[in-house]
Amino acid sequence: MIKNFLTVPTTKSIFLCNYFIWNNIKLCQSSLFYSQRKYHSHSLNNEEFFKKFFCIGKEVQNALFERKPIVALESALITNGLEYPINLEVALKLQEIIRNNGAIPATITILDGKIRVGIENKELERIAEPNNQKCSLRDLANFLVQKKIGGTTVAATMWIAHQAGIKVFSTGGIGGVHRGGEKSLDISADLVEIGRCPIAVVCAGVKSILDIGRTLEFLETQGVNVLVFDKKPNFPGFFIPQTEFLAPHCTDSIEEISDIIVCSQQLGLQKGILIACPIPVEDKSKSELVQHSINQALNEANSKNIFGNKVTPFVLRRVAELSEGESLRLNISLLENNARIAAQLANLNTNKIKNTPATMEDENRIFVSSQIKNNKNEKPLVFCIGASIVDLEVLQKENFKNSPKVDISSYLPSNIVQRAGGVARNHAEALARLGIDVVLFSAFGTDLNGKTDFGANFLLKKLEGVKNLNFSHSLFCKYLGTATSISISNSSKGIIQGFISADELLSKIDSEYIDKISDLFKSADFLLIDANLTSEAIKRINYWANNTNTKIWLEPTNSLKIPKIFDALGDWPLTKIDVFSPNLNELRSFSESLSQRIGKSEAKECKDFITNIEEHLLNSTIDFNFHQNISNIKLPQPLQPKQHLLITCDRFGVLLFSRSNSNEFKVEYLDAPKICSEKLISVSGAGDCFNSGFLFGILNNLSSKECLEFGRKCAELSLISIDTVPETINKDIFKV
Repeated sequence: MIKNFLTVPTTKSIFLCNYFIWNNIKLCQSSLFYSQRKYHSHSLNNEEFFKKFFCIGKEVQNALFERKPIVALESALITNGLEYPINLEVALKLQEIIRNNGAIPATITILDGKIRVGIENKELERIAEPNNQKCSLRDLANFLVQKKIGGTTVAATMWIAHQAGIKVFSTGGIGGVHRGGEKSLDISADLVEIGRCPIAVVCAGVKSILDIGRTLEFLETQGVNVLVFDKKPNFPGFFIPQTEFLAPHCTDSIEEISDIIVCSQQLGLQKGILIACPIPVEDKSKSELVQHSINQALNEANSKNIFGNKVTPFVLRRVAELSEGESLRLNISLLENNARIAAQLANLNTNKIKNTPATMEDENRIFVSSQIKNNKNEKPLVFCIGASIVDLEVLQKENFKNSPKVDISSYLPSNIVQRAGGVARNHAEALARLGIDVVLFSAFGTDLNGKTDFGANFLLKKLEGVKNLNFSHSLFCKYLGTATSISISNSSKGIIQGFISADELLSKIDSEYIDKISDLFKSADFLLIDANLTSEAIKRINYWANNTNTKIWLEPTNSLKIPKIFDALGDWPLTKIDVFSPNLNELRSFSESLSQRIGKSEAKECKDFITNIEEHLLNSTIDFNFHQNISNIKLPQPLQPKQHLLITCDRFGVLLFSRSNSNEFKVEYLDAPKICSEKLISVSGAGDCFNSGFLFGILNNLSSKECLEFGRKCAELSLISIDTVPETINKDIFKV
């Protein structure tokens, strides 16, 4: 790690800056989040890299975090392409066009010693001032160290956008091979960078003053996919809609171009895609005048023996003069057209990637998006980490309950229902429907072609219309099926027997994955985790939650998962979490595991920590049968201030044990919802909805009684719905 850059740049400081940036290129090129990666001990890691060099605008941060469509814009156009004040007007207009087409603009520049991705209008005005210089990739370290204002070229913008996880970039035209380039080797860095940077570049081709034929040959050598957005493959020459040179591919379907971009990402191709868009039809007549001006300017350059890198600026200046400003108007028109197409593509790509194993675009996105919430005074945010499961429930027909014994091989009449389930997923949906911002960290399966399987499509479709819910950070695991459960139940007894296939998929949510998302934890108010996770994952989440001072809600899921909670959190798990929400069976298993672990001698020494639940209920009016049902269940203590033990007790209701800030120990009871058997449809999801309502109350500073009542109302809506989380759940269901 290097110290703060020197005020007066030295050769050494520039070298060090270059060294760290280029070492991190190797670390950031891969678009696969869940890949093995070796970090060089002498290089900055990704988080330090972004904090050191990048400043991401708030609007872009939110778009990255919520996986909204984003379009990158270069700034060399502002510093060198257009004169002031036209440059500022055009820059603002391009941003407006992108927003009007449903995407977020991310103008990229170098400002105050930082790489800026997304800037405010006042900062844009600074960049548009005369005498600022353009900054290519080779100049990046120099501009950062010297704190210069730099307009990023196509090459620099591509690289920066890729580091930030932005996949679509709009520009006027890219650089190319200059005329005579076979001798001078004057070849734009744009061509090299697009050959190693997986980003879609929307442009109007290259200027016809360049050697278009050799430019296309060079792009082919670099492995760049060149597409003309037209029925004909004639490559556009910036002002010229069609040249004699043919691109390898063409299509007039923007949907097909989007499919190609997404497919390229899924294949993991570390190559760019060049989408060459001819100028709009209404401008084609003007292009003839401009082309005539270009030809005349080229002839003048030859007659004056102007060659090499002096040709392009001379020709551009003469074309503007000869066309009487028409070239400028045409330039602005094609810039606006490209921005419009790029925004449409970004929208299409985003919608498709949501249902593909894109694995968070880039690992780098985590470090960019982690800047979103710097404090916990904003709208509450909950991270739900755990299972998303396709639940198949076999509901027995009630008239078979008392029928004679049936052959075990017989098929009995029943209703079979498919639901979106999984403890983490259910909580995420319910909380989001209550208006809480939620991020779901889960795992979904894909088929042999890398596309989400039937189960994943079903689950994701259920989540798509839910506001406030972001599931883009979830894992999409190749060759593994989405988690599935099958249960046999009836409306009166609930689940009689269940079967689940989830462990192999959920094992992918491992320590490495947790470490990579851990920087986001400081943004959350609560981490709600379910015990479907491995003990190692639970242990790692607990470690990072402690480091970031983030609260944990642990849902044990079922009795068989209890041992892994002790494996993860030690002999006294409740001292390491803020809310524990078992049902009676899970609490009984918890009590038994606790007794086995601490032993009799230690139990005597820890008698203050283990109290019989019945002691807290002697003076209550709870049904005697309930007393009998919970006898000999141990309660580990002490609870910490603001800590809750929430026990769902089936038809008996809910028990809440908590400790206030003043250290007062409190026991509260709420009876179950009163629902007649005719209205009761399924108990699946009721507990998760109750928990979500209770957590909503905590996050909105309601009293414990109000939290319990709100949770009960959410559970009631689930009990009378075929869905685990009904659409009727919202924050207005219970006025408090």
